[in-house]
Amino acid sequence: MAEQKAKELSLGIFKGDIAAPTTVTAKDTYRMSAEIVKKSRQRQWYSTGRYTYSLIPRVSTKVIFPKEHNIGITYIRMMVHNTMLKDDSYRTGISESALCDCGK
Repeated sequence: MAEQKAKELSLGIFKGDIAAPTTVTAKDTYRMSAEIVKKSRQRQWYSTGRYTYSLIPRVSTKVIFPKEHNIGITYIRMMVHNTMLKDDSYRTGISESALCDCGK
């Protein structure tokens, strides 16, 4: 409902039926837009990607990767829950069993 009202207000300002506020600067609009996008992304992040969310719960968290390329790839694979270990391979249908070759 709030989104519909915002669209109606925006359309009214665009058409010239409603006077645009003059106290809002371009910098303010960029800041507000960024905040809206961040909150929207956080809501979406909360409802999807549960494994990665358990590792990184905040959208704006900066992840610092190591300089060594192979270790960085391993970190990313861990974050997206796709390490290609037996358990992940079984979950994705690549392996016939979740058990390691050693039987554990």
